[in-house]
This record gives sequence, structure tokens and C-alpha cells, in this order.
Amino acid sequence: MKDRHITHEVFNHDTGLNPHRVVSGEQNLTMSTFKKICDYLDISPEEFFKDL
Repeated sequence: MKDRHITHEVFNHDTGLNPHRVVSGEQNLTMSTFKKICDYLDISPEEFFKDL
């Protein structure tokens, strides 16, 4: 999100997801949650994982 200049607050407001809770594992990352993140960032799942 940093590369796109999206703050955690804006991401949370726009998606209803708390990025800290997702990254820390406090919130389970389901396929629907993952899709919501990819859709919000306008990327494919392949793009999401390409640098790992």
C-alpha cells in the first residue's frame, strides 16, 4: 500500500478491513478477503505474489 500512497485508515474505510489485523493474523485471511484486497488494489492474485 505504501507504493500506492494508501494509508491504513483509507484502506480500512474503503474496504472495511483492518490491515494490521490481517497482517498480524488477528483476522483470518479468507479467499473472499484476499479477493477484496486484490480488487481494491486493482491487481490479480498472480501480481500480488509475484515478488515473493
